[in-house]
Amino acid sequence: MAEYEADPRVEMQIKALVEQLSAYIETFHGGSAEYVSFDGKVLKVRLGGAAWDALFLHPRCMAGWKERSDNSSRISSV
Repeated sequence: MAEYEADPRVEMQIKALVEQLSAYIETFHGGSAEYVSFDGKVLKVRLGGAAWDALFLHPRCMAGWKERSDNSSRISSV
């Protein structure tokens, strides 16, 4: 598997996005999302509380994450 190098600017934007999503999840769903890592291609996020519930991973929610991500990156699994 090839290693990718994350652009520091993109990584900062992704961290900020995960923080915003976590604030929303905490407020409206009682869960959390925590940035774990980004290698330039794959974003790893730790879900906690109610965010772990399968209802949180509704396709519309995942589509929102995809829309806010760089087109060269993709959500491949959860």
